Amino acid sequence: MKKILSLAMMFMSTASMLFSTSCSSTDVEPTPEPKPLTPITLAVSGSDGKIIVVEGQDVKKTITIKSETAVDREVVLTLALNATAVTKADEYATLSKNQVAIPAGSTEATVEVTFPSSKYPENTAEMAIKVSATTATEKVTLTPDNTTFNVKGKNGEEKPIEDVKISLSPVAKTVAVNGVDVEETVTITLDKVATTDVVVDLVVSNPLMGGKVGVLSASSVTIAKGAKEGTATITFATADFLAEVSAVVTVTGSTKTADFVMDTKATSVFTVAGPTTVIVPVTDVTLNKKAVTLQLGATITTTLVATVFPENATSKSISWTTSNKEVANIDINGVVTAYKAGETTITVASVGSPHMAVCVVTVLKSDLGIDIPDANFKQALIEAGVDLNNDGGISKNEAEQVKKLALESKKIQSLEGIQYFKNITELNVNKNLIKGELNFSNNTALTVLYCSDNAGITGIDVSQNTALTSFICYGTQISTLDISNNIALTSLNCSSTQITKLDVSSHIALKKLICSYTGITELNVSNNLALTDLSCMKLAIKTLDISKNLALNALSCSDTKITELNISNNKELSNLICYNIDISILDVSKATKMVRLNCCHTKISSLILNNCPVLRTLLCNDSQMSTILDISKNTKLTTMNCINNENLSVVKVWSSFDPANYYGFKKPGNATYIK
Repeated sequence: MKKILSLAMMFMSTASMLFSTSCSSTDVEPTPEPKPLTPITLAVSGSDGKIIVVEGQDVKKTITIKSETAVDREVVLTLALNATAVTKADEYATLSKNQVAIPAGSTEATVEVTFPSSKYPENTAEMAIKVSATTATEKVTLTPDNTTFNVKGKNGEEKPIEDVKISLSPVAKTVAVNGVDVEETVTITLDKVATTDVVVDLVVSNPLMGGKVGVLSASSVTIAKGAKEGTATITFATADFLAEVSAVVTVTGSTKTADFVMDTKATSVFTVAGPTTVIVPVTDVTLNKKAVTLQLGATITTTLVATVFPENATSKSISWTTSNKEVANIDINGVVTAYKAGETTITVASVGSPHMAVCVVTVLKSDLGIDIPDANFKQALIEAGVDLNNDGGISKNEAEQVKKLALESKKIQSLEGIQYFKNITELNVNKNLIKGELNFSNNTALTVLYCSDNAGITGIDVSQNTALTSFICYGTQISTLDISNNIALTSLNCSSTQITKLDVSSHIALKKLICSYTGITELNVSNNLALTDLSCMKLAIKTLDISKNLALNALSCSDTKITELNISNNKELSNLICYNIDISILDVSKATKMVRLNCCHTKISSLILNNCPVLRTLLCNDSQMSTILDISKNTKLTTMNCINNENLSVVKVWSSFDPANYYGFKKPGNATYIK
């Protein structure tokens, strides 16, 4: 979180008036009435919101207070610092002087503000410091302005300030006032050590009419950095509690430290009674259970119920504690939750009395632990936080709570045990050492499966994973891939595998297909009308029909045996890579959105590019281009290579073309640029 301090400078101005008197030998002329000052519009500048980093040395910045017009007499500006989030503003910023003046005939004055390094240590969160100028001079009309400095300490390994919660104790207490003043201590406690000073405001409220009841020793308590507690006292004066006078007094604590997010309030309630009020004391506290056994992986919670006697006790407030929170803990409602094998004692105590009761909680190890023989797989699961009770093992219950696992590059050799993660939806085991066949039949909730770059994988069974939408298995040794049941797939990457067949005819939702560098000899995408990206490079396919793939945006079909490529229906095509294929004709007249075209190492003799206004990259080198290549309409081109076309002699360019400005252009040495 960022530490936000709001500092405002209020500038009050007075005007120095020039007075003159003229005396004669007989009388004294009256002093003329000073004429009003010219209206002033101020502009305060010096930062414009830029961040100032304070690194071990004080930082000084000049603030300029400027009038739109020159003043007709000296205007004195009184400077002051004010802050809303700290007690002493001048500790965080100081002014070089308390007053500055805009001289007569001038338009501006300056003052220097210093940010002391001692107040901005490493990792100090950014503070917004506002500087404003104004004046209350009677004879001037002033339009004020301001500027803002954003200041922070040296940004090392900046750690966010942790959120904390506050609590007040006693939570509830009965107090008897009988002839002497009674003083009680209110303790303010943070749930963790403060990483900076924490200021807590304290307010007393009560329904008693006619006077104050309970006086605090301080209206706020500062818990210093590195501490967890602070205290204040509340005094109940005997004079306020006469016969039959009683009140419920609530002390409310709330934080005002700007850079913390906390519980907004915590309270401590005192039931106060005068000498004639009957207070019914607590005589006993009992629990519904004296001992309980919980087992990890099975029953991990139970509820304790406390009963306070007598039933009409004045205060029935209780508090819960546990001797070992790592084994089991209890909340304010009496719910016990087991975390780790072991034993702990839960204690319930009557607030304001010595009575208490205990329950011994025994937590057993899970007997439902699953077998994960691969040590690296097990360790990766523990590092991913699957071991909720920190017992060093993985139970079925823990496995079933997992939704996502990202276990890339963990040196895993076996996924034995993955079958217990029946609710997992996303699994990434890319770049491991997995061997053999993978079976995900029990992981029916899977929607995303990544197992690429595992050269030892020889088979993958996804026949039961009907919810699968994204599947990546490139860089494996699989020789077959059955995705007939995975018709929800929108993205499939099975490149660099040993597969020879791929049937995607039923996958109408498929948008991205990458099957390059495989043994596939036939590819039919005529039913994949949603397809936007297709990569089928280095295949033995002889034909490729994309006439129905109207949404196609990117196509890579290089190094195939294709002899014909028709893209006349693919008007959304913006990226086409078709180098090193045996085509002689490529009609790009309908490809009005083409941005990148690579058709080098082909038999293409002619390219008509007039309808490609957004083309940026053209690679047609090492082809059989005719004598003229016309790129005069392709003014967005930044890269063009047409070398090694022996018949090409003319490259037609646009009127403003200058070869000196296009380092990415390459043409045959005998070819000429002609406008």
